[in-house]
Amino acid sequence: MITVPILLGITIGGPVWQHALLLGLWWVGYFAFYATGLWLRSRRRPSYFPPVRAYVLATLPFGIALAVTSPFLLWWIPVFLPLIAITVWASIHRKDRSMLNDAATVSAASLTLPVAYDLGTHHIVTASTPQPWDLPLPGPLLHSTVTLPGASADASLTGWAWIWLVTLIVSWYFLGTIFYVKTNIRERGKVVWYIASLLFHGSGLVLVSALAGLGILSWWMFALWVIIATRAAAVPAWGYHRTWLNPLALGLGEVALSIALFAMMLA
Repeated sequence: MITVPILLGITIGGPVWQHALLLGLWWVGYFAFYATGLWLRSRRRPSYFPPVRAYVLATLPFGIALAVTSPFLLWWIPVFLPLIAITVWASIHRKDRSMLNDAATVSAASLTLPVAYDLGTHHIVTASTPQPWDLPLPGPLLHSTVTLPGASADASLTGWAWIWLVTLIVSWYFLGTIFYVKTNIRERGKVVWYIASLLFHGSGLVLVSALAGLGILSWWMFALWVIIATRAAAVPAWGYHRTWLNPLALGLGEVALSIALFAMMLA
């Protein structure tokens, strides 16, 4: 979850040296946020604070360097702030395992995809198209006369139009993993959660099926989503009637599906 979206954005948009700063900010920052969550859930016990301080200090150089070299990325901060606020609230109230907190975390991770894409393609737009305002605006707000990297299977969607769809598909998959994991671990055997998972995965399959029918996505992507939806139905059912899979087995399965999704988005 913390790797696939950002690497997908880098790969589609094309790597630039500033991506090293973005990866450092995101990965080290994730550990800083995780440590902060533990500290908040402990009622701010002093013994939990040293890791927070260490990770925050390690994150700062990446953030400052990125702000100086790519100031247009600062416009993305308001997009992430509500998600950060939700996770902070959840940690303070010890609701870190709630659906709301999980959804906010997944959404933030998924949004690193367009951020990484913006970082990789921003110079293409600004170098080729004069902008009406001399401001460091993010990619979605820039006027472009060139075709940016990335295209759908039928090439009907390119650039940012394609990236937003990729972000939707990727986030839908990772949001689905919340349901999948809960129906196999913390909420296993609970019919309401199982039905909610089936509905969520089923709606995703319908969406991908429609997009494949229009030629926007490949039928290989549809086949992958059949597997994703099937595992959401079959694995919890198998566990309920026979033996529940352990977290390691569940995790390895999701790693395989994540790699497949990454590859399909680039095919």
